[in-house]
Amino acid sequence: MARNDSSRKRKKRSKMSGPSVGLIIIALGTVAGFCIIGCVGLTILGVPAARQAARQTQSKNGLKQIGLALHNYHETYNMFPPGDVVREDGVSLGSWQARLLPYVDAAPLYQQIDFNEGWESAQNSHAYQQVVPAYRNPGVMTQPDPSTSYYAGNVHMFPAHYGMSFQQVHDGASNTIAVGEVTHGFKRWGDPTNLRDPADGIGPTPNQFNGCWGKPGCQFLFVDGSAKFIDSDIDPTVLQALATPAGGEPLGDF
Repeated sequence: MARNDSSRKRKKRSKMSGPSVGLIIIALGTVAGFCIIGCVGLTILGVPAARQAARQTQSKNGLKQIGLALHNYHETYNMFPPGDVVREDGVSLGSWQARLLPYVDAAPLYQQIDFNEGWESAQNSHAYQQVVPAYRNPGVMTQPDPSTSYYAGNVHMFPAHYGMSFQQVHDGASNTIAVGEVTHGFKRWGDPTNLRDPADGIGPTPNQFNGCWGKPGCQFLFVDGSAKFIDSDIDPTVLQALATPAGGEPLGDF
């Protein structure tokens, strides 16, 4: 009798173990499923961030391309392009960006411009309405006009009537801003007034430089050809020092 009772208990335990194992397998499968869904969800959520990071890198490379163009222009003329050249009758003859066209892979467009005539003249109207890819920022989705520039020059580096030289950048090429990103108050690349003062701060107002990378700040091209992101909360005195090519201001960390 004892042997039969022992046999019955083993059979009972054996019968109960089947469903228990099944439930464990189902539970593990459910957890694994949630893990997979979670991973997919995180991947999907990460796609916009990855795209934005890629666009930011593209914009940074675009700034470096402009920097290389400025250096090549300087090598040719021993100066950077002037912010504007004004005729005796007060007519503006074109911006620094217009004079930089041969160095940003836009030589055919440059040849269409008559620099003896005003940039808004009928003769130059068609040319100044064209898109210049080097002046577009892939991170800015707004497109006010085909000839819009998403970069502006530092007003202290591109004065009217004459071009500055490396020798005049006494504060150092690596410590002086040349060009920066803009997201508001767009102007056309041919407009001689497409200039801003970095000392006005980084932000969304029409007179400020600003980025569009999901964090407050902006990417700037420096005179030495490097490009850096600067937070909008930078010390204003440091930004002032970076804005002037020969101000002699003490420069802190940035």
